[in-house]
Amino acid sequence: MSKQAFADDIGSLKDVLAIGLAEDVCGIYKILRARYVFRDFSVKTRLLDVALAPEKHAVKKLEQLMKSILEAVNGDERAAADFRSKVKVFCSDGEPAELAAGSICRTRLPALRTVWRCTLHSGQKSLEAAVKSDERVNMLVTELVSRFSDSDGLGSLARAVTNSTKLKFHFTAVQQRDLDSLAELALLACSVSPVVAIIRYEV
Repeated sequence: MSKQAFADDIGSLKDVLAIGLAEDVCGIYKILRARYVFRDFSVKTRLLDVALAPEKHAVKKLEQLMKSILEAVNGDERAAADFRSKVKVFCSDGEPAELAAGSICRTRLPALRTVWRCTLHSGQKSLEAAVKSDERVNMLVTELVSRFSDSDGLGSLARAVTNSTKLKFHFTAVQQRDLDSLAELALLACSVSPVVAIIRYEV
């Protein structure tokens, strides 16, 4: 799909002023997006590639990036070189150490001006640091959200509900039972008719 999308406007690459690349790792997959800025300052975003991302080393990431660019232009080396010459920004995913991948990219992306880390991940780390500054909040978040499972338990409540089929079943059953109870109460409330007592008057 990305190849066809790029093929549709590959002729307009000469009108591109700058290209920004952003990578995001989701599980075992790496998603690579490209944003084109044209001479009229219009912007177009493309999903450049979705690839397996087993490697964490910066050099391997660079190799995968170059491969993705080449595949996106259907193997056209000249178009790939033109593409690389217009990449100005590289946004990296993950830990700060992964910025090394963007820095090494300068060896293959001659016009690269800026390498930064995803602001979402950066903000997440700031939030984690703030949470850890309060022992009580840290313990609460750990127990409810972030603790990983091990041989002795299912981890945090959120992970347990997500990962345990049995717990998920029980959790769903409790929800259903409560909903049934509410439905019964609602039905009872609707079906109860007012009781009128007959009053006798002695004359």
